[in-house]
Amino acid sequence: MTTLHLLGLPHTVTRPEYSHCAFTGKIMRFSPMMRSAGYTVIHYGNAGAVSGANEQVDVLSQEETEYYLGKHDPAAPAFYEDRVNTSSRLYQIFNSSLHRRLGARVEPGDVLCYPFGNAHADALVGPCEEKLKQVHHVEIGVGYEETFCSHVVFDSYAWMHWHLGKKFQSSPANDRQRNGSDYNWVIRNYFDLEEWTPEYQTGKYLAYLGRICDAKGLRVIVEIAKALPDTEIVICGQGDPKTYTSQADNITYKAPIWGKARSEFLAGASALLTPTRYVEPFGLVAVEAMLSGTPVLASPYGGFTETVRPGVTGYLCHTLGDWLVAIESAKALDRRVIRREVESYDMYKVASEYHKVFQQVTDLGHRGWFTRRKTTTHASQSEEQRA
Repeated sequence: MTTLHLLGLPHTVTRPEYSHCAFTGKIMRFSPMMRSAGYTVIHYGNAGAVSGANEQVDVLSQEETEYYLGKHDPAAPAFYEDRVNTSSRLYQIFNSSLHRRLGARVEPGDVLCYPFGNAHADALVGPCEEKLKQVHHVEIGVGYEETFCSHVVFDSYAWMHWHLGKKFQSSPANDRQRNGSDYNWVIRNYFDLEEWTPEYQTGKYLAYLGRICDAKGLRVIVEIAKALPDTEIVICGQGDPKTYTSQADNITYKAPIWGKARSEFLAGASALLTPTRYVEPFGLVAVEAMLSGTPVLASPYGGFTETVRPGVTGYLCHTLGDWLVAIESAKALDRRVIRREVESYDMYKVASEYHKVFQQVTDLGHRGWFTRRKTTTHASQSEEQRA
């Protein structure tokens, strides 16, 4: 079976305490997911990682990690958005060290798995360049704005089409810019179902979970709060909440949470509000809420159009009137049905979809697109190993 080399993020640590970062959470789940399908996974990240991989390779030492990110404090997990700068010294040192460690471990035909796109592009440059050209390069879950590999897995069809449209917009005279690719795939995000305990009784508050900022629709939540002054709305996540809590007495703030606390918070809500203003590549929190049995009220575009089933798992809302009607209507939705609707997001089932991608990529070393070998799945193996 092909060895997968999973690249961690320079600006964080692959640990549960930091899994409220969407990319960190996905990296954490990827290794056990693909190991269940029979793959060997090597994770390259900062010291202290808990990746679930067969092998953990420390790219930066504990001392270096603490120098750039501060000492690990599980009582106060944080994002490191201010460190997400691919030209920074942190990224330079990480990618230089990563290059050497990859060069010592990769074999021809292996797959390099990129969870954060061209943030790791510089890791391909150096004395091991020729060796790294002999492996396959796959972006394993594009939730960002720029891709750099030929082989790309997108988080949603909405996001793949956004990328295709963006290419055409940058060069409208060239129709080829609109072409798709047989080596672009869409795979839904994946979750460990055991981390999510549903609640089947209607909750007592409306919840928001994510970054606290205008782009995520917090001003929409302010207007909802003003229209429903007797309804408690709890906003939870990283950012300064004062801009929003100061405008409505019924908005309260909760600091970032991780692990079981996310499940408990979402399960206790009558509905999750996700009024993101931009085209959301996927919106992980929507599925997290549904795994908790909680209806999702969302913007009517982006990844939400693929995860929210109107009238069954939630509603897609345009105007304030839509939001207010949806909040009331959500109380009548069957929370058991909501949970069942998203159990296909089980990472041990999604493993077979990634297995298919890696088979098709590695076939490029043989007959490629012209192969007549039926792409297999390892769903049965995944389920057996999980049991």
